[in-house]
Amino acid sequence: MPDAASVPHIVCFGDSLTVGYQSPTPASPNGQETPYGGFLQHRLGSRATLSISGRCGETTREMVLRFRRDVLERAPQYVVVLGGPTIWAGIFRRKPSWPIW
Repeated sequence: MPDAASVPHIVCFGDSLTVGYQSPTPASPNGQETPYGGFLQHRLGSRATLSISGRCGETTREMVLRFRRDVLERAPQYVVVLGGPTIWAGIFRRKPSWPIW
């Protein structure tokens, strides 16, 4: 087992994809959270430590505003950034001006 000083710290940073938000379904009416960071921690075991910093419904602009606090101040060796679908959801709520086949 590696000592704590040699174990890299990974921050998983993003929006609802990072939180692992799943929409409610008939089989799971309350939804569930399945953060990919949890799967990553399980796969890496004691070879790394992970912090999950995701916010549901957040835009990439909002992510930038908290990047220093949630990532840089933790001084991780690695960062996984995943975000963007909230922006696309807002775009496609409006009727597109181009043809969709």
